[in-house]
Amino acid sequence: LQCAMGRALWTSWKVSGNTAHRDRAIKLANYIKNRLTLATDGAYYWEYQLPTNPVTQPREKESINSEDLGHSFLTLSFPILMAEDGVVFTDEDMLRFAKTVKQGFARFNDGVLFGEVNGSPLRFDTTTEIRGVVLAVFGWARLTPWDPEVFDRIRDFYLRYHANSDNHIDNAVLLRYNLEVSTETPTPTSSPSFTQTPTLTATSTGTPTPTQTPTETPTGSESSTQTPTLTPTVEGNPFFEFSLQWFGEQPQGAKELLELIREERESLIP
Repeated sequence: LQCAMGRALWTSWKVSGNTAHRDRAIKLANYIKNRLTLATDGAYYWEYQLPTNPVTQPREKESINSEDLGHSFLTLSFPILMAEDGVVFTDEDMLRFAKTVKQGFARFNDGVLFGEVNGSPLRFDTTTEIRGVVLAVFGWARLTPWDPEVFDRIRDFYLRYHANSDNHIDNAVLLRYNLEVSTETPTPTSSPSFTQTPTLTATSTGTPTPTQTPTETPTGSESSTQTPTLTPTVEGNPFFEFSLQWFGEQPQGAKELLELIREERESLIP
């Protein structure tokens, strides 16, 4: 809820020049940032309901009852929006969110996604539950300008397990960031302090000065320049069987994948 309001207020300021909306959005951004948990693996994790008090100590990611993947991008989209304008959230924050992908819900690096942000298999372990919480994963691709490997993890999910997506937003996002990671980008500069007043100003006609979407890649990151060569098939699409057989029966492959997730879950239960 805070992130949805923050996006609305920030966008309103960019369109109208209403500084009261700008200031409220900045306060919300600081409120949210102070309640993200920086785990011991260097990634950000958070619960569905943010804590009342700021988080001051790191924790093991396994100890966090993290938000489900279905709602997570609603939370993430506001920090990304602010980071693109260099306010409150920095390049370093975006790299921490990228680690959320690589060390959290997409940690298997083979297209398999878990239903919780921290990668825990403890909550969602049926096909119906899983397919209900990963529908918004395409939004995480917006972290690609900071870490191209994020795109690789998400692309592999679609090519392996959701090849026939009829969601035009999915397809548009994948096309956009596939083009970005195929182009070498420079090392990013540091973002302004979160207390700094945004440099974006509205014109007298209500049309804001356009800002540029980040196209920079952190030092040490490697861009993917290869065109995907995976050939999706029905047999290779066990995870999102509903995309191919919405009204049909569950393919055998889905059962095999669920067994893998359950084995992982059992290994974490004392």
